[in-house]
Amino acid sequence: MLREDWVPIKLDVSIEMPDVLDISSLRGGGPQPEEELLPEPVIQPPAPVMDEAVLSQLADMGFPPEACKRAVFHTGNSGLEAATAWIMEHITDSDFTDPFIPPGTESSQFVPNPESLTTIISMGFTSDQATKALRATDNNVERAMDWIFSHQDELDDVGSPPTSAFSDGEGIMM
Repeated sequence: MLREDWVPIKLDVSIEMPDVLDISSLRGGGPQPEEELLPEPVIQPPAPVMDEAVLSQLADMGFPPEACKRAVFHTGNSGLEAATAWIMEHITDSDFTDPFIPPGTESSQFVPNPESLTTIISMGFTSDQATKALRATDNNVERAMDWIFSHQDELDDVGSPPTSAFSDGEGIMM
């Protein structure tokens, strides 16, 4: 609220609130029978054009070829200096030397990293749940585990993880 001279003032007002809020009407229910799903694109977009001179200069500096491709792509072919700066900022990324697939050109067939998949399965999750989490996080184990615990409702579609003595059955540690 504002006073006549436009100075904000606090109001001491009580508002009654219910003890429990029912927000189930706001929850999504997936595709509805009357909805038409969009078709998957049949034609792959062309691979982006990359400056070969910059790629070769970066490779001559000793950087991995896949990291060079990432740098040139993410800097929009803006030159050696920008690509080198990008590499220095991202040199510790977990996917730094992984094969580079430009966004939008990846195939719809996802292949999880076998080591990451084994790690998550060894924690008591199913193969389908681990695969779904790794797909959502680009094969990053740490992010996949965080994703699993924050997307329990999506994992119910592919099977529930086993409950442990420390779990309340909802996937929340007590």
